[in-house]
Amino acid sequence: MKKIKWFYPVILFVLLLPQEAIARQGTPYHSIDEHNFESVIEGLRSNNPDKTVVRVATWSQYNFRYVSDMSQYGVLDYWGTAQETFYSGAEDCDGKGFRDAYMLRKLGIEATCWYIWDRETFAHVVTIAPYRGGWTYLDTGKFYTGRRYDTHEEAVNAFFGKAKTNVSGPLEEIMEKPNKSSDPPSLPVKFTNSFRLQMHAHLTECEGNKVELMIPANREEKAYSRLANKDAIGFLIKTNFLGMEATGLSYGEFGWYSPSREFNDRMYTLHFLFPYVGINAYTGDYQGVDIDVNPISTKFLKAYVCMRNFGEVWDYKAVVTPFKFFEGVAEYNDKNLIYGAYLKIYDSLSYCKLGYGTDKEWKIEMKGGGRGVNFSAGEYYKLSFTVDW
Repeated sequence: MKKIKWFYPVILFVLLLPQEAIARQGTPYHSIDEHNFESVIEGLRSNNPDKTVVRVATWSQYNFRYVSDMSQYGVLDYWGTAQETFYSGAEDCDGKGFRDAYMLRKLGIEATCWYIWDRETFAHVVTIAPYRGGWTYLDTGKFYTGRRYDTHEEAVNAFFGKAKTNVSGPLEEIMEKPNKSSDPPSLPVKFTNSFRLQMHAHLTECEGNKVELMIPANREEKAYSRLANKDAIGFLIKTNFLGMEATGLSYGEFGWYSPSREFNDRMYTLHFLFPYVGINAYTGDYQGVDIDVNPISTKFLKAYVCMRNFGEVWDYKAVVTPFKFFEGVAEYNDKNLIYGAYLKIYDSLSYCKLGYGTDKEWKIEMKGGGRGVNFSAGEYYKLSFTVDW
């Protein structure tokens, strides 16, 4: 009991710390339901408005199929709502334009839709959004990152050319019209995980002197843009300072549907591991404090509970070892249930652990002589090393 007296006042201080003392930003540990419009919108949020614009443009580019109103609705022209376009996955230019503008406005960015036409055959709707101190456009074609214009008109004409100068906008009344369609169709629930370093998941699982590195496996643009955690690296070292078992530092990059590292969010984290309790304090684009507790730690059952950013996300995990060569793992993070089964092959003080879980990662872990290597492969590679010295 004498060993753990130090972390009680630390935990009490963190729990009683006024929330205003931390510039709270949503943590990157939420599960994203890709079939829920509001969940998708929140998943694209960033503290930086320019990053948000690019993320919405990237998501829209990969989740839009052009279909004429005559083919989809049986009429020459139908002004669909943002909700209709999201759930149908297909629309013409005005449907996509209204959806993009709606999403940006929900994220606090004053986007507008403009209508362009000529006197013969051409008509089009384009979304204009603030970008890097000026304006840019989001269109049914490609979104050109890094291009800004001084005015709305310049942004519109940059794509359509001066020949098509009949411009009417913004289309406020049509954008704000109520959704008159029937309820959107029900879709199967699907969640996109937020993968993490182990010390970001449950710090109390770590045993000190640990180095972790995550590298994306698939650099293909669409697959890379879906990763919630792009790159991360961290270390933990043993210490006896103030009753702590270990302390460390990590760096991570986040951003669901960020097309490149330029539009990722950064997070810098200090880790403090006490007996049965771990504390992560992070800053950067995300600010907050996580508290992880290991209330049960026996030979056959280990349990972990993590409160992220003052209860914004709760994470529960159980590890069951009913017999020598088997390990079962179940974790509930936000809205996501993850579980797996692993075979443990022992040889003296060394063992190899093999398995596959619902997080779609193959995992291989080898330990021996105070040293260990953990490898997992799914949407990206994850490597970690454990070394005693």
